[in-house]
Amino acid sequence: MPETMSIERRKLLKALGANLVLTEGAKGMKGAIQKAEEIVASNPEQFLLLQQFSNPANPEIHEKTTGPEIWEDTDGQVDVFISGVGTGGTLTGVSRYIKNTKGKKDLITVAVEPTDSPVIAQALAGGRAQAGSAQNSGYRRRLHSWQPGSEAGRQSDRHYQRGSYLHGAPPDGRRRHPGGYLFRGRRCRRAEAAGR
Repeated sequence: MPETMSIERRKLLKALGANLVLTEGAKGMKGAIQKAEEIVASNPEQFLLLQQFSNPANPEIHEKTTGPEIWEDTDGQVDVFISGVGTGGTLTGVSRYIKNTKGKKDLITVAVEPTDSPVIAQALAGGRAQAGSAQNSGYRRRLHSWQPGSEAGRQSDRHYQRGSYLHGAPPDGRRRHPGGYLFRGRRCRRAEAAGR
């Protein structure tokens, strides 16, 4: 993984038994994937590369599970889906479900990616796009940084009409990134309303 990944993520992977190989942060996920491919090529009998970025099972599981859950939880009242993006599986699967299965073709999907590893933005800015689920999804996307005062919030104020229903999906659970910006004393309005 890129050396820019959080300490919490490193600790979690080590606790699960992983041997971490950190790659140059400036090369982002592309560099980490290249290193993983080298490791597998060096001993294909010992290593297996699951290809989470291009494995169709990744978005398919979100199309079958996360999409229906969001649709049910919002009673179908979702106009904008905002998702943190790593592999693109959640973003693609949920968007497919809402657009294709439920027929809401005007859904706007907003991808929020880490500033220290902007895989999609790098590809769109002239790098070669990888054959990953997010790049090939065909869904309208806006790219924004995942940071305090992020562009995602400003764009939602500018582009979405009052009365629009926005649904956000953080990329991982709170337990995986307790030191991250999102969890420094901030609580979801819905959770506060429910007394949690």
